[in-house]
Amino acid sequence: MNDPRLSFIGTVIAALIISGATVYSVRSGFEMFNCEQEAKRKFDIFQERKKALFDALHAIDLVYGNECWNGEDPLNPKEWDIELARSATNKMLLYCKDPQKTIDAFYKALGLYNPTVEKATGAHPKYLDEFRKQAANEQELPAFQASNPNYTWIASLAGTKEAKEVKRRKARGPENN
Repeated sequence: MNDPRLSFIGTVIAALIISGATVYSVRSGFEMFNCEQEAKRKFDIFQERKKALFDALHAIDLVYGNECWNGEDPLNPKEWDIELARSATNKMLLYCKDPQKTIDAFYKALGLYNPTVEKATGAHPKYLDEFRKQAANEQELPAFQASNPNYTWIASLAGTKEAKEVKRRKARGPENN
């Protein structure tokens, strides 16, 4: 009953089963590795996009902090490096899902324009609101509506340097500011 051909066939079948299982296991592991790498790549892009958008918001805040509002000089102006805005633009170009729309909203919020073909719109809180909406869209966050676009950017709050400056200016009178 110990036919050598049956033993040989059994050995071949066992080897094929083990080989098939090994190939399946290696292939599954490779596919899982590729999925993990793709997820990591998407996460890294998402993180870079988020950083670019927050850098852009920071640049807008710096511009707004140096703007005259309602005929008043800036309350707490700061000198800043334009490289922040340039870097944010470059990162948004590379990492945003809709870079053209995002950068257009960013430039509008900054008050940028081409004087040969456009009139200056200036910086305005409604444009900041529009950029924030686009930034939320880029991050796949829910859309929001500011209750009042004129309050979109905070100029001064109690206890801040800006509030102290407002109080100082009021005490001195409009002609001494």
